This record gives sequence, C-alpha cells and structure tokens, in this order.
Amino acid sequence: MLHKLYTQFFQSTCALCDDAAQIDLDLCSACHGNLPSNQHACSVCALPLPPSEGTADSMLQCGNCLGQNGPVTQSVIPYLYRPPADYMIRRLKYADDTKFGRLTGELLLQAINHRYGHLPDCLIPVPLHTSRYRRRGFNQAGIIAGHLASRLQLPVLESVVERVIASDQQAALGARDRQRNMRRAFAVKQSVTAQWVAIVDDVYTTGTTCSTLASTLLAAGARRVDVWAFARTP
Repeated sequence: MLHKLYTQFFQSTCALCDDAAQIDLDLCSACHGNLPSNQHACSVCALPLPPSEGTADSMLQCGNCLGQNGPVTQSVIPYLYRPPADYMIRRLKYADDTKFGRLTGELLLQAINHRYGHLPDCLIPVPLHTSRYRRRGFNQAGIIAGHLASRLQLPVLESVVERVIASDQQAALGARDRQRNMRRAFAVKQSVTAQWVAIVDDVYTTGTTCSTLASTLLAAGARRVDVWAFARTP
C-alpha cells in the first residue's frame, strides 16, 4: 500500500537502469522487454520448447513429462535464469534488496493471471533449512509468496512443512544420490487441508526440490500441487 501511495505522488524509477519506470512495476519498458522470456515451455516442468503451431502454451509438454503422472500438475515459470533475470534474483537473495522481491512477484503475477481462471486454495513457499535461514535472515521464496498472496488474496502457509536436510549437504553427492537423499528433505508438521496448493520459489533448477515437496504435500492430504517460480535454468 505504501508503495502504491508513493508512486501516485512520485515517479518511480527502473530497478535496473534508473530510467522512468512503468506504473506499479519498478521497471521501464525497455528493461521489461529485455527479460528472457520462457513463453513456450512445458506446462509441467517449464522446460523451454520450440513454438508449436496449433497447441496452446498451457498444453505443451516435453518428452520427459508427456504421459507421466508426476506430483506436479502445472508450472508457471515465465522467465529464464539469464541476464537480467539472474541479477534480479541475486540482488534479492544475497543483497537483501527486497524491492526485487516485489518486482519478481509482480512479474510472476502477470503470468499467473494469464494462465489461470481459478486460483489455488493457498501458497506454500519452498522452505529453507534452519541453518541457511539463520545465515540469510529471510526466505526469498517467502517474500515472493507474500507479494503474490496480498495481490491474489490467498493465504500463505509457511508453517505446514519444514526442510530437514540442508541443500549444501547435497553438494558432495552424485545426481542419483542427491535424488535419493531428497526423498527425506521435507517433513510435514501438520495435515494439509487445502485441496489445491501452489508451491512458490524464486528459481527452478532441476525440479527435484519442487517435485519432492509436491509429493510430500500430496501424501499429507493435498489433491493438486502446482509450481510458481520466477525463473528457470535452461
């Protein structure tokens, strides 16, 4: 609310180049146009795909997801983790520059509004392990989820699930061992009464984290789990 009041009386500037920004976005038209779009992507894992004539983007699926019955029903990840989207995430995560939490959340919101007619029951940000949370002091996924929740009038359930295995403990493991270890990464602290849950994250990399969390939520009582993230590694 304070941000909206401020922009009514003062011209906001672009978070990337300091030129005059678009209303309510903190991003100028040029920088907005330079964001690396992930427009044609798999609807399940958001893997970038070549444009397909006659097929809606919401129906596209990659070869790995086609015919599979995985834990994630749909993903909305509108950008690729390339400049300047990667810079925006790094500023949020490592420089505690919270304006990029609002900005990435607003850009993600535009893609969500384009994709959905009906909304999930709640949002669950991907939790950080307590050791990483203590070092960083905040959860960047929680900041993005908070912005989305305020704009969409949805509850954020941050206390439902916790991360019990730190991601840095995975670094020395091979790909297969990482996947095996991730099966125990999350623990549900209470039953999930929401039927439809959207997991919120900043960056989607291999999908192992979101898939594991989705499986955990489904086992705890959810019926459908989607993934919302700002950017995906190509």
